[in-house]
Amino acid sequence: MRSLRALNGLLLLFVLVPAGVLGWLGLKAADGYEAEMAGYLRRELDTAGLLVKRMGQEAVVEEGADAKERLAAAAAYVEARLPFDKPLAVLAGAKRVLATAGLPGLHALWREDGLELAVADASGVFVVPLELKDDAERRTSDRDRLLEDLRRDADAALFGRDDPAAAAAVWVGAAERAPDEAFRAQVAVEALWTSVRAGRAPGVVQPAVARLLETWPEALLAAAGRTWVRLLVLAADRQVLERLSASGRLAETALTREERAQIARLLRSGKASPGGASRELMAALPHGLSLRVVRTGPTAPALVASLAHGPIPRALRDLGPITLEAGRPAPAPYLASGRVGPLEIPSTLGIEVPRPLGEPLTITLRHGGAASLERDVARRKAWAAVAVGAMLAVVLLGLLLTRRAVRREQEAVRLRDEFLANVSHELRTPLTSVSLYADLLARPDLTPEKRRAHLEVVQAESARLSALVEDLLDFSALERGARRLEPEPVEVGAAVERALAPYRVLAERQGVHLAAPPAPRVMEALVDAQALARILANLVGNAFKHGTPARDGGTPTVCVLVQSRAGHTEVEVRDNGPGIPQDERPHLFERFQRGRAAGRRPGTGLGLSLSRSLARAMGGDLIYVEEAHETVFRLTLPSAPATIGAGDEVEA
Repeated sequence: MRSLRALNGLLLLFVLVPAGVLGWLGLKAADGYEAEMAGYLRRELDTAGLLVKRMGQEAVVEEGADAKERLAAAAAYVEARLPFDKPLAVLAGAKRVLATAGLPGLHALWREDGLELAVADASGVFVVPLELKDDAERRTSDRDRLLEDLRRDADAALFGRDDPAAAAAVWVGAAERAPDEAFRAQVAVEALWTSVRAGRAPGVVQPAVARLLETWPEALLAAAGRTWVRLLVLAADRQVLERLSASGRLAETALTREERAQIARLLRSGKASPGGASRELMAALPHGLSLRVVRTGPTAPALVASLAHGPIPRALRDLGPITLEAGRPAPAPYLASGRVGPLEIPSTLGIEVPRPLGEPLTITLRHGGAASLERDVARRKAWAAVAVGAMLAVVLLGLLLTRRAVRREQEAVRLRDEFLANVSHELRTPLTSVSLYADLLARPDLTPEKRRAHLEVVQAESARLSALVEDLLDFSALERGARRLEPEPVEVGAAVERALAPYRVLAERQGVHLAAPPAPRVMEALVDAQALARILANLVGNAFKHGTPARDGGTPTVCVLVQSRAGHTEVEVRDNGPGIPQDERPHLFERFQRGRAAGRRPGTGLGLSLSRSLARAMGGDLIYVEEAHETVFRLTLPSAPATIGAGDEVEA
């Protein structure tokens, strides 16, 4: 006992503690590998980010220079041809100049269908094309002239002084002085359009248009004419445009051919083309005129796409599988693709390149090696966790087995003590009786009847003592493997009758009905005769000892049946006693086990264990069967092979 406890303590001290330390070191090593790889990816992304930012700024500078060159070329084209050619044809030629000229690599930023050209006089009124100027018959009211003056003031602040705040202040003041709700709605539309031309991000136009629709009725907003329609196109609000078209207001609005084609595409496909922000550029022309160019299109993503197919990928070739993406507004410095452990493995890096016009250029760098690194780190951590778990499981299993062994030893010690106490009692009782009646037999004054009665008691107690000693010797021999059985054909019915003979007188005395129906035929079993007699004596003795009172209140009954089944001979010992409690059934055939119902009745707890061991040693078995009204012990014995008589014929 103490040795096992000491072994348990040593196992806990020298195995569990080192296993925990090794597991912790293994997990820390995996975390260190993750931190090292994350730092490696971060350094690669930082290096690539500095390179891309520098080259992006250079590209933005090139884009600005390219825009100036294109604008100057278009202005020169208009200046040279406007006095001699048709105005609309001159503007169409200037648009082709803008779409084709420029620096190599940046031509994708200029599209002919995304350009709108007009010539304005010194007061800001469009001269060419004439359809951009509102109908003169509809511009006769004081309100229309006031809106035109406000537009010129806002344009002067925005394009003349490059002051978007002053341009916005023009419309704020106009809204405060607005005479009615209709004029305030038109001022709100014009203010939003001015902010769009000042470089407002296209992503906020749609929610701004939605707020206008929530604040004012569509009829008041539609009074803004071309400005409201251009905002709807920019916001890709197909439903409102369809309602305007159905009411005829869209056909009455002065629009260019490009704008009408764009609206038709939007109504047909549900997508605006081209979409994105609008940017307005101006170039001076002779005689106080100016060339106004409005560029519409996804300039930032197009520039990123141009950079991704330019010299940047070649510069990033030695820094790992890094690619460029666009379209993420204001990304965080690092965008992690996932969390493997306590550290983040960076997979993308977001940078912003400021632009002189429009929103900043957003570029996202994505490292293609992050996913494989995450899988590698997760695999290492998983294997480390599996190894640590397996080690701890083995240690815990060892502790459980040791604890189980300790409990078994404690149980064995308890059973041994109970067994020794029972055996001592069982040996002492017959020895005391034999000694007492032997002394009585020595008295000379005994009558023959008393002497005969004393002799019967001495003989019964001697037989009981002999049976107990035989049980102990047989059990010990079976435990050592020294018990030798000599199987021979034994007629089972006769063996049962011999086992029941000592109990018939006892059955009459105790009022027990003892039954042994004869077998339908003579059945022999290949068994050891003494072992079979010992098994039957134990089973019948237990039935008499524990079979009373009857569970149904009737006559106690002990019945022994002999039958043949599936090539084996079976002997069933049945009684209608109280039965065996549910919790005691799993331990019926364990050695030294005695049920609670045994109480002070004589016994050592070896009978059933010895009987099953003898039955299995002979090639049979002994089991317990609980039926509705009876307790049944079923003994299975190997049947003896049929013998061949002298007169029998054997076929070859």
